[in-house]
Amino acid sequence: MSKLSCVEERQRARDLLGRALAATPDDAQAAWTYGAIAVHDSHDIDDALAQIEAARRSHPDNADLAAMAAMLYFKKSESEPMMRALQETLRLSRLPEQRRWAARQIAERTAR
Repeated sequence: MSKLSCVEERQRARDLLGRALAATPDDAQAAWTYGAIAVHDSHDIDDALAQIEAARRSHPDNADLAAMAAMLYFKKSESEPMMRALQETLRLSRLPEQRRWAARQIAERTAR
């Protein structure tokens, strides 16, 4: 059995996550993971954002989904929805590190 390259492994993961999300579109963990791979690879950003937004509709209090949406909007250079997602992350998160990250991102973008 041959070893898959990192690129092939991520493509396989995207394919499997895509199938999982087709079956359960509100799966927050699968949507977040799909988004993380898309951010890392700068690939499938629009599809990942659609998956994240679908999961956010089912899980409106999920700070991780809001943070991932912010990252995906950043990749798309869409500053207004990115700022809204960052503000939601800051409002929803109970994790100090995630709150600091969101606050720092907001501060950096409003200082420009």
